[in-house]
Amino acid sequence: MTLSNGRVAAELAVDKSLVERWVAGTVHPSAHNLGRLTEFLARRVPGVTLLDWDRSVEALRDRFGGSGLPPQVTPTAVADWLAHPKVAEVAAATAIDGMKVTGFWRTTRAAPDMPGRFCHDYGMIAPRSDGPLYCEIGVFSSRLSGWGMIAGDQ
Repeated sequence: MTLSNGRVAAELAVDKSLVERWVAGTVHPSAHNLGRLTEFLARRVPGVTLLDWDRSVEALRDRFGGSGLPPQVTPTAVADWLAHPKVAEVAAATAIDGMKVTGFWRTTRAAPDMPGRFCHDYGMIAPRSDGPLYCEIGVFSSRLSGWGMIAGDQ
């Protein structure tokens, strides 16, 4: 079963950002919304009840026919992340100039769901001991985090 956050939000008449916070585990649905969510799912998966929410994550995944997450492999060296001839050059530039971009940042970009309007993302760039910079950026409950490196003047 595949459902988008937007579809669930529309069906339950709640804000999409609330559904995103449920998915991320930041907040849990209220008793009222959990009941509505259960009714919504029961229309798609016969036999779903409020008791299903007491199951483990693995049991819920099996109940709704989800697949397991692939094992996470985290490369330890910068060169393991990218197979690119310029990796050594970019890693060296990051080691030299990384502190110049460290700090808190605000971006301005076109708002994807509001034509003609703009939104701001707020982010942080911090040094890491293993080479690349730690980057986190987001707006409201949408967050992206990962690593970055300096390439040229970018």
